[in-house]
Amino acid sequence: MTTLIIPKQESASNSCNATNEEEVFTILNDRSLYPVGWIHTHPSQSCFMSSVDLHTQYSYQAMIPEAFAIVLAPTDTS
Repeated sequence: MTTLIIPKQESASNSCNATNEEEVFTILNDRSLYPVGWIHTHPSQSCFMSSVDLHTQYSYQAMIPEAFAIVLAPTDTS
């Protein structure tokens, strides 16, 4: 991995959406990059892959079998 892109986002208590996908795709194309994973937080929950997370990860792995997901839970002390 050589590049980390953090897109502009809008979020609610249970969701987060990139607001500048076109800009991200331009960066990917201009630099000949392709996404191999994604990172997000569960700020008020434990660290786990939700059903939405699993479906998103499936989409990544259908294209790139080595794709990864990282879920951070900063308040999880387990």
